[in-house]
Amino acid sequence: MFDEITREELINLVGKIVECEGTEEEIDEMLEAVERNVPHPEVSDLIYWNDKDLS
Repeated sequence: MFDEITREELINLVGKIVECEGTEEEIDEMLEAVERNVPHPEVSDLIYWNDKDLS
């Protein structure tokens, strides 16, 4: 599931991960798919640990 995905599908998956849409197992599968399709070594950090100033 989620082998090679398009940019649009990738954006959709990240949105679902951020919004916690699905069970923990489904979110883990989505995150694994993102990690397989994005060359950044720590892509999950970009999703969960954004350094953007929120104030």
